[in-house]
Amino acid sequence: MTSSYIDLRSDTVTKPVAEMRKAMADAEVGDDVLDHDPTMAALEEEVAHTLGFPAALWVPSGSMGNLIALMLHLRRGDQFLAPEHSHVLGSELGTAAWLAQGMPMALPHDGGPGRPSPETVVKAAGSPGPYFTLNTTLLCLENTHNFAGAPS
Repeated sequence: MTSSYIDLRSDTVTKPVAEMRKAMADAEVGDDVLDHDPTMAALEEEVAHTLGFPAALWVPSGSMGNLIALMLHLRRGDQFLAPEHSHVLGSELGTAAWLAQGMPMALPHDGGPGRPSPETVVKAAGSPGPYFTLNTTLLCLENTHNFAGAPS
């Protein structure tokens, strides 16, 4: 008996099957710049409804989604925390600091693969300090941390 699985290691590892290619070829399309693509609009509406939000936004990559989130949650010069080797720190060309203007602080995986312990987060976030102290405003965690290794 063979087992089938869904490989969620990366958004680029999955190859479309014939049914997926047919759905893409048959999809209604429009000009997203001029009048919004109807297939994307339907997807955004469905996701918003499913998650209970007033709206959703489809973006073409996880990196773009991360950058948008950082730009929404950080003010210029804020510090944010993320586990060391997380995608937002090591795989996105420094956009957190470059475009979102946030200062990253890497946390050790002392709470398990890809996870800092609560004590580490509290210690790193610190408390208000003198005027030159960075304000920690955000903790970034990944639901899959592909550089953390497999749980033992």
